Amino acid sequence: MNSIASIFSKGPEAWGYRGDPFLWDALGWQLSAETAQIDQSALTMSNPETLLTDAFRSLIDDGDWREDSVRLNWLPSGGMSGGLIHLDTWNDKLLPEISRRLRGIKKNAGHSLEYHPAEHRFRFAAWAASTAARSARRVCTFPVSAGAQLLRMSDLKWLSLGSHWLPHSREDFDQAHHRWCEAILRRGLSEISPSFTYGIAAKLVNCYLKALFLQTKMGLPFDPYADRDEIGWDRSTRFLHPPIDRVLMEEAARRSDSIMKKRWKKLIRIGWSKFSRGDYADAIRLCHEMVGDDVAQIEACWTGFQ
Repeated sequence: MNSIASIFSKGPEAWGYRGDPFLWDALGWQLSAETAQIDQSALTMSNPETLLTDAFRSLIDDGDWREDSVRLNWLPSGGMSGGLIHLDTWNDKLLPEISRRLRGIKKNAGHSLEYHPAEHRFRFAAWAASTAARSARRVCTFPVSAGAQLLRMSDLKWLSLGSHWLPHSREDFDQAHHRWCEAILRRGLSEISPSFTYGIAAKLVNCYLKALFLQTKMGLPFDPYADRDEIGWDRSTRFLHPPIDRVLMEEAARRSDSIMKKRWKKLIRIGWSKFSRGDYADAIRLCHEMVGDDVAQIEACWTGFQ
């Protein structure tokens, strides 16, 4: 094993609470990022237990501490113990096991770069989303790095660990989507510009999620040797919202009947970058009316690729 990601690739045989495997995921990425900032050789030159303890504490210190557990609001919350980690399991089993694996990293590990797969996915998705969201220059523009930082400081960051972090129903996804947009909006208003809007926040969120889960957003890829039953975590990617822009809205209006066309035209006049929460909700409602539950199907109307 030569990297942090490799020692976290296989989980233990048993967990405590439902939040434990998600924290395992997050801790692997957090420890990888902190190691990369210092120097990978730090794992062989310094005390790996200190690096591990510091990374673990940074993730749980702000949680809701209870008698035998900590509730972390940024973890998926499904199930009776969703969002909870079991402290005894971590102290007695998981942290000692991770520490043992850290000590087993080969001596030549310092000659390779520490680069977690989730970090790789995050960087591309954040770049793509920030590039798209900053394009409304007459309303509010910002450096790509600023948009990426908004995402990194939000709970959306952890979705780069995989689709198993997504909500498991459309209703739960829609509620989470609004929370994500509101969090991005608040930080954007305070750290980027008073002109930052809900529409820009939604564009950032939607393009980020599209880049992360493009492969399964419209259905599973063709597999000649297996049935394409949409089971498991990847089904959740079907709940994603489409990025809304003028190009999509104009084509959707062109394909609509006279009544729906008027509703699209009203939104076009407002402009996606000036959307309030209500305007964005109207746009998504129109998408649902045109294509049904799988709202991302409306991207058939996006001609920006041409």
